[in-house]
Amino acid sequence: MRISQETKISEQYYTLGTNLEYALEDHPEQKVVMFGATGNSDMTTDLVVNLAMLNAQKGKRTLIIDSNFQDSKLQKRYGTAGDKGWTDLLANSVTPTAVIKENVIPNLSIIPIGQKAAEPLVLMSQSNGREIISNLKAQYDMIFLNASPFFTTDEPTLLLQLVDAVALVVVAGETQQQELLAMINAVRLSHTNILGLIEWVKG
Repeated sequence: MRISQETKISEQYYTLGTNLEYALEDHPEQKVVMFGATGNSDMTTDLVVNLAMLNAQKGKRTLIIDSNFQDSKLQKRYGTAGDKGWTDLLANSVTPTAVIKENVIPNLSIIPIGQKAAEPLVLMSQSNGREIISNLKAQYDMIFLNASPFFTTDEPTLLLQLVDAVALVVVAGETQQQELLAMINAVRLSHTNILGLIEWVKG
């Protein structure tokens, strides 16, 4: 799937959302999706937000989890800086109901990144993330994780243990072949389903 800034973005997101539904059609248990990229996190944040909004507009209970420990773009969009969220859940200091921002639009909720973690990798490796995600899957039809770019940190690799599927994102003319192959290898090693490839074409 190609997303170009030269054509109507809304139409392309609609097509991408439809493709995502088809890819998951035979796997109804796979509800947790992450977008993997190696570049600027603005791109993957745009994908997460727009696809989540489309799902919500279709009446699906949708949740965005902000898991970008390095440079959260969602907290700037939704004004959640300083709010408790994902890091606090991983630290087992709050309950999900205490941090979920319900219905930012109908059917769309958000878990902010939370308080700054001194050592995110240690926090993730010692947390009960799988149990948290399992409980959230019982409440939502679709969950999108907004993550840091691959290889800027090891956090996205650890997040692969929590998600059901990954869509890989490349930027036309920028993403190097070895970067894409490294992402594919990382996802395969985690035995996570690869949904496909999204090519982002800058205007």
